[in-house]
Amino acid sequence: YGLEIEDTWPVFLSSYTGKSVANYGVGGSNNAEILETALQYTKNNKTQDLIFLLCHFSRMQLRDDNEIISGHVQMDWPENKKFREDLENIVKYGETELLFAGQSKAFLEKISLIKKNISGKIFVTTYVEDHYDCLEKLQSKDFVLLPFYELDKEKKFAIDGHPGKEHNRQFAESIVKYI
Repeated sequence: YGLEIEDTWPVFLSSYTGKSVANYGVGGSNNAEILETALQYTKNNKTQDLIFLLCHFSRMQLRDDNEIISGHVQMDWPENKKFREDLENIVKYGETELLFAGQSKAFLEKISLIKKNISGKIFVTTYVEDHYDCLEKLQSKDFVLLPFYELDKEKKFAIDGHPGKEHNRQFAESIVKYI
C-alpha cells in the first residue's frame, strides 16, 4: 500500500532475475490467509517457485459465534468483546515462540501441500527479527529460508509504515542468488 508497482520487491526481483514474478500479496492478510491463497492458486495454476514474506505471528483469525474475524495488533479494537479480550491477552502475555508454536504444525502441513503443487522451490522469510529466529529453528526439507528482510530505519518507509522502495530493492538484491 502506498507504493508504485515498480517500487515493490517482486518487480525488482523480476528485473534482477529476468524471470516473471507475480505479487499476490493482500494487504492485512495473516499467515494462514497467505498460505491458503498460495495453496488454492497452485492447485489451479502452473507454478514453479513461491516466495513467502510472512507477517507478524500475532496476526491471526479467531472464531466467535461461527464467524471468522481477521485482525492483528495494529488495528483499531473491534466492537466484538471476545476478540478484543483474546487479542489483548495474546499481546500482553504472548511470546513470539508461543505464538509461532501454535502455528508451526499447520504452517509445515500447508507448506507440504503447496510443495506438491509446484515444480520448483518454496522460499520463506519475514521482516520480524524474532520471528525469523523461529523460522531458522523450524527449517524443513519443504522450504528454503531466505535471508532476513532487513528494515533499515534510515530508508524511507511507505505511507502505511511498511517497507519502502529502497527496502524492497535491498531485499530483492539479497535474495536474487537463491532464486
